[in-house]
Amino acid sequence: MTKVQIYNTQEEMWKQLGRKIYRNNLKSRGTLEDLYEKAMLGYKEESGFNKRFLEAQEKRKKKEPWVSTFSPDMVHLPKKEQEKFNEQYCDLGKDLELTVLVCLSAMGNKYSFGVRNSGELPNSFEEGVGYDTIASLAHGVKGELSKITYFGITFTPTFYTTREEVAIIPEHISNDVEGYLREIKENPEKQLSPP
Repeated sequence: MTKVQIYNTQEEMWKQLGRKIYRNNLKSRGTLEDLYEKAMLGYKEESGFNKRFLEAQEKRKKKEPWVSTFSPDMVHLPKKEQEKFNEQYCDLGKDLELTVLVCLSAMGNKYSFGVRNSGELPNSFEEGVGYDTIASLAHGVKGELSKITYFGITFTPTFYTTREEVAIIPEHISNDVEGYLREIKENPEKQLSPP
């Protein structure tokens, strides 16, 4: 059974739980990046990419001597070769774990969840909104988490909720709806966020 931790505010959660999870996730991501880099260097050599790349540069250099050259480790694989690499190394992070902070909330008689991604997670997923029961909410979270794959890393959810009530529409918008709508018309790229 998974427990849901309860905090008074988001800030309290972040101080007591989030910072530690964030740091641990960054360590796991750093380890995966090191493993990825090492695997990529090996793959480029073993697959013949380095040789083909250097030969292609030499041909071009003969035609256009002014062209800059690069080391093969400085360039990305072509899409098809990247797909082969991803398949071959799909379990590169199998010994690593990332913790996903899942905030559970209620609005009226509906339940929802959201994922706090502070940049350390490789994926994010849509907020689940409008579940009628706790069971359907749990099923929704489980379904979304099962869709996340990233080089074999284990994603472990940590569930929390807060006692604070959050306005559906931020105060800066509800205090000046007409001004906000006018701003959106003039600047369509503006998002629903604090000033």
